[in-house]
Amino acid sequence: MSQSSTFEVPVLIVGAGPVGLSMALLLAHHGVPCRVVERRSDGRHRPAAGLVNARSMEILRQCGAERHLRGSSLPPEFGRYMLRVETIAGREIARRPAPFGAGAPQPFSSVAACVSPGGAIQPSLRAAVGERQEIDLHFRCELVGFVQDDDGVTATLRERDSGEETRVRASHLVAADGARSRVREALGIRMVGHANLAHRVFITFRADLRPWFADRPPYLCIVQHPEARGGLFTIDGTINWRFSAHYEPARGERSDDFTAERCVALIRTAVGVPDLPVEIVARDPWSISAHVAERYRDGRVFLVGDAVHEMPPLGGLGMNTGIHDAHNLAWKLAGVLQGWAGPGLLDTYEPERLPIGRATTERALGNVVSAAGVRVPGDERTPAMPAAGAGSPPPHHNEWGLIFGASYASAAVVPDGTPPAAVADPACDYLPSARPGARAPHVWLRRGATTISSLDLFGSRFVVLAGPDDRAWCGAAAALADRCPLSAYRIGPGGDLSDPAGDWQATYGVEADGTVLVRPDGHVAWRARSARSAPEADLRRVLASILAAP
Repeated sequence: MSQSSTFEVPVLIVGAGPVGLSMALLLAHHGVPCRVVERRSDGRHRPAAGLVNARSMEILRQCGAERHLRGSSLPPEFGRYMLRVETIAGREIARRPAPFGAGAPQPFSSVAACVSPGGAIQPSLRAAVGERQEIDLHFRCELVGFVQDDDGVTATLRERDSGEETRVRASHLVAADGARSRVREALGIRMVGHANLAHRVFITFRADLRPWFADRPPYLCIVQHPEARGGLFTIDGTINWRFSAHYEPARGERSDDFTAERCVALIRTAVGVPDLPVEIVARDPWSISAHVAERYRDGRVFLVGDAVHEMPPLGGLGMNTGIHDAHNLAWKLAGVLQGWAGPGLLDTYEPERLPIGRATTERALGNVVSAAGVRVPGDERTPAMPAAGAGSPPPHHNEWGLIFGASYASAAVVPDGTPPAAVADPACDYLPSARPGARAPHVWLRRGATTISSLDLFGSRFVVLAGPDDRAWCGAAAALADRCPLSAYRIGPGGDLSDPAGDWQATYGVEADGTVLVRPDGHVAWRARSARSAPEADLRRVLASILAAP
């Protein structure tokens, strides 16, 4: 076994799943080189997620990955409905439109969600990674160990084919190595919540189901036959599918019991056609857990995605929440590494993302409890599986509040004293708001003859948005542009951007001479509802506070 000299890189990312690759793309977008290592051949360790929600697509659009995902996505009509049936060929119990399906309204974003065939997300992201010279990607390369000191992290990597070991010296390490994170285990960080609540086998199969789905193409179909309960997911909307089947180790059942013959029989029962031609492609056992790490950071090591929150898949929240973790962290690492922010900015990652991870995991747990009858130990309120005559499916995949309504409270946000929007269900209900900490809302604007979204202004720098009567905010931003990446736009007649529908001021909650400061991750950092006597001094003070400037 040979060992080469030390390789230096600003950030080392462990894990090349969708979250690790998104982390790399976002760092590259901010001009930060990184090395990504993945011990597997392709980064996939269980059946891949298929839904990239609208917020994630906003983020991936900023770093040039959206077109790759759109190019490999299913036509939207293949994910039009959420169904509940006795059997696929039998009685339909309930049907409702999927919020991301064909014709679904996009009231809160200029970007639609994307439904990808199983396993297509990572190749699409790898194609985007291949266009970025800042990213050094290595498969079949595993992290052997690492040590931290005051100035960085020294990691030992091993090539699995040759056995050659390499030392990498990085300023920071990002662990995106999944639910069984070796980095998290090495740091001794506990997961808090419920592990192994239920057990499933994902059966990937080929069968022509078009006769039963021609007029109701599903993204998810919940089957309630007593001998074949489970969820059917589309892969290509025609002949490739995935069925989630239940088993209970407490009753002596094992994943090994799902032989090819039994899987064929199970699929035929779920469909309701005893002689249906079925080809079994793969069988992947997995367990449902709902737990969150007690910490998201240890010194110079940060954890993202499933490494810090493992949640039930119903609702498509897990991978997307991980992408949002990466989005929050990437600009902060860039600021510290490039010198326009102090190290204290990194202290805001955990207090901003940990509460979101907990809330999202709790919602995902509620989804699988209500839809699949999973029981939570010690919770007597947990319902049983709905009966075959039960009503509509629960509103999973419709969590607009979780998708767009995440709001941060940390030292990287300057409050303005306004209360959060009051909504009946914070997971599902979303009211656009530019209250500090919130995602800056989507509003249609015009730049000359071109219609753009306000979202198109965010992603690489701080942005000052000023009202039509601004006489000072944009000038103050120009005077401070050497302090950090900073742009400014006056919105209104004669300004940099026009507001044809007159929505911007009301949506952002400012008067005609007010302003909003938006962070590179598109969250509002600060808001002045009207003019101030010393705008440059105020903006300088706010930036110094947010960026933890020395």
